[in-house]
Amino acid sequence: MSVLKKILKLFVLLLLLVVLFRGFLFRNSVVYHQIKSRDALIIKDDKLIEFVNTSDIDTACIEEIIESALDITSEKLSFTDGTCDVNPDKLFYSSKSNCIGYAGFYASICNYLLKKYHLDKEWKATSVVGKLNLFGYDIHKLFSSPFFKDHDFVVIENKISRIKYAVDPTIHDYLGVEYITVKK
Repeated sequence: MSVLKKILKLFVLLLLLVVLFRGFLFRNSVVYHQIKSRDALIIKDDKLIEFVNTSDIDTACIEEIIESALDITSEKLSFTDGTCDVNPDKLFYSSKSNCIGYAGFYASICNYLLKKYHLDKEWKATSVVGKLNLFGYDIHKLFSSPFFKDHDFVVIENKISRIKYAVDPTIHDYLGVEYITVKK
């Protein structure tokens, strides 16, 4: 019985470590490769604007805008593997989306907040189509469905310094991972 207890304790400890360090583990095991970008749409719906404006941003720094847009996206959308509209104004009401809609919705929210806090001259969020590699292996090769041919995420770039932050709003919604690793 003591061996079983030790194994159970070890399992619980490992599980706790995986949960606590999930962002680090994810960023060091999954690498995103950019293929192309998509244009972010501009938010026009008054109710969506009102919803976004209820976000709590203490200081208008890029990290807080990134995190606030992630929280808004996670709060409003839920994942579906079907085809969906990519217009953020329509997604606000349907609340169901795939990775394309998640990335487009997030980029639109992020760009709205950048403009609201007068950071849009320096920063821009762009929805990006890419491939995921797990420990260097292209995981898209494992699936025959066209649904898994690529994956959308978002790059937030400083137009002057070229500093980039990359996020995957879909992964954030499921795993709570804020930032991802991207290579061209």
